Amino acid sequence: MPDENLCDHCNSLDFGTIRYIPWSGTPEDYTPLSHGKPERSVKDAIEKASSCFLCKQAAQLFVDLRDSDARPATDDPAAFAYRIEHPSKHYAWAEPEDPAGVFGALLRLNIEISCRTTPTLFAERIFLKCGPAIPHVDAFCRDASLVEWEMTGTQAFDGRIRPLVANTRLFRKWKESCSERHGGKCQRAVSMSRPGALRFIDVVDRCIAEVSSDCSYVVLSYVWGSVATCVLTKYTAATYAQPGSLSRDLVPATIEDAMAVTAALGERYLWVDRLCIEQDNEADKAIFIPQMAALYGCAEVTIIAAATIDAHGGLPGIRPLTRRVQQDPISLNGTTFMASLENFTGLFSNSTRDKSVRGTSNYNTRGWCFQERLLSARSLIFSEEQVYWECQTASWCEEAFWESGTSRSLYRHYMTDYGPMYRLPWKPTPPGLEILYRHLAETYSGRVLSFQTDELNAFQGILHLLTEGFREEFFWALPTTYLEEALKWGAAAPRTQTRNRGTHTQIGPSGGVQQTPFPSWSWIGWIGNNYISAYGSAWTGAHSLVFYCLNNDGRVEKIGKEAVQRGTPEHHSPERAEPMPMRERRVGRGKQGKSDLPSFYDTARTVITEDHIPSHILGSPLASVVLCFWTSTAAVTAQSDWNGRVRFAQGSHSVSVREEASPITYEPNTTQSQELILCCRSLTTNSIFCLVCSVANGIAYREHVVQVQESHWQGLQTVWKPVILG
Repeated sequence: MPDENLCDHCNSLDFGTIRYIPWSGTPEDYTPLSHGKPERSVKDAIEKASSCFLCKQAAQLFVDLRDSDARPATDDPAAFAYRIEHPSKHYAWAEPEDPAGVFGALLRLNIEISCRTTPTLFAERIFLKCGPAIPHVDAFCRDASLVEWEMTGTQAFDGRIRPLVANTRLFRKWKESCSERHGGKCQRAVSMSRPGALRFIDVVDRCIAEVSSDCSYVVLSYVWGSVATCVLTKYTAATYAQPGSLSRDLVPATIEDAMAVTAALGERYLWVDRLCIEQDNEADKAIFIPQMAALYGCAEVTIIAAATIDAHGGLPGIRPLTRRVQQDPISLNGTTFMASLENFTGLFSNSTRDKSVRGTSNYNTRGWCFQERLLSARSLIFSEEQVYWECQTASWCEEAFWESGTSRSLYRHYMTDYGPMYRLPWKPTPPGLEILYRHLAETYSGRVLSFQTDELNAFQGILHLLTEGFREEFFWALPTTYLEEALKWGAAAPRTQTRNRGTHTQIGPSGGVQQTPFPSWSWIGWIGNNYISAYGSAWTGAHSLVFYCLNNDGRVEKIGKEAVQRGTPEHHSPERAEPMPMRERRVGRGKQGKSDLPSFYDTARTVITEDHIPSHILGSPLASVVLCFWTSTAAVTAQSDWNGRVRFAQGSHSVSVREEASPITYEPNTTQSQELILCCRSLTTNSIFCLVCSVANGIAYREHVVQVQESHWQGLQTVWKPVILG
């Protein structure tokens, strides 16, 4: 294969440095491709595009970026920098049980352009290094084992040709190799048992079958879209139970392709929500939805349809003409390369030319899909141009030899650049519960749900595994051990959150289906991105407030270490050890006990009884939502100016507050009566956090959160009283 033409600058690059490198702390023998070379402009690349292969690539990237939705403020190529570098997005992390082990990174050829005035505006093109003779995936699948393949002399992570129609034998080889080589590492780090009797699609008999035995199965994670055909209901259940009833002309393409992949994996049963839960049966949903953690966690494999917008999109590569990119090798100074398929699928690429599954694909915006991916121990991810395997130990792809048993495994996760965050996330190891919970809650809150009634359902499986993995209980998605701090969540940006006026379906005390409103005091009861500030470093270990809820019998129950997770159809209260620490709790001015509390605290009055609960709440759906506690409160008025910004006052005195997460805005030129309700203290700033609430019929409803200096609060007219949050 003849070398491509290069300009003097590109010809001086040492392409031999493109390889996998190990390191301990800092890379060994690593010199950037552009080291010691001046920065170039895209204008220079355009001038040399006719005589240099790499400059031509940069020139084309500029055209793509200029014509993309990003719409740069300038189309002057001199305003854009051009570099050829090693991207560092694929890492080999140390094994979880060996955090001091060897790390490493896969270096690849990366052509990148970026706007000098807006560095975040950039585009890139990645090329894989290949061996002299580029192998084909089909040849890999013909070999009996990975050992035979490695004996051919192919280097780990070298590129290979993937067929336009996927060779599904590769997927089965991945599954079998994971089982043989990883063993228990790719099982969940918490104990769980599969739900009892489940409905499945029997891919052999093409019907819905109820299987009670502990069979192996595959699950599908996909975007429903607006497709309403082929749905299990109380009226179609008998029909779909007949062999052959799920004909190819009836089943949506994504599910039909998933059935084919399931059979190729050597499995018979496929679980798909629309065909395995009766969609018009609220009791059926209330039984199975809370079991999502076990259902996805116990599956052999989860098939992820990451490239489609609805159930009709299919799985690219399973049918002819569903993948379009043909791989063509090139030679640069004697080294063979191929353009990475990630340039076209964008699974790990930030390129603006193509959609990124992690960044902008429809799948990655959906709330249910977030939980389904996290709960899965092993996943087959179908992007536009190739399929990826992700388990708890390794990640593999069609376009390169990542399955090597003689080299350290690379681990990447399409949901984050920080691999360890989602690698065995339920195992009680760093980064720990606090960082993990905050990251999960903030990310999930930005996802979209077709039905806001699913707000808790689509996160409940994650909460279940956090409970099992870290021995922490949750009350409407807030950690009960840290409830004071957890209450001070805020909106990520002004005017971005609205109350969730839907209802949560659960099994009530009598065993029937009950519709419960979402609480105003938890982020799970709001729609839009939330912001959760750090819990651990600024708070006293001796919490000052005592919280209560109402149990299923209508009795007042203290929330704490032995609390029951509410908002779920069943109690979950086994004996537990002490909760895993969120983070070491350091106090800047020395640890303070209750005797050191400010005068506006009254620790002699903290107990909530049934007498404090308004009678209209008892026995109502609101009973399972209320959060009760004694605390310090201040009645204020909220006055908004012409642009909606709010000023708080008590009588003629202004109340000085600082918004915790985003500016508070109301309708312009309005005045409202509000109550500031103390929820926690910060010892490092000598301040308190207060919920801004409206009050109706004895129930306080959270609207915002603000921070007030303790000295200022002591100057207000405050009342220590029982508060009922709804």
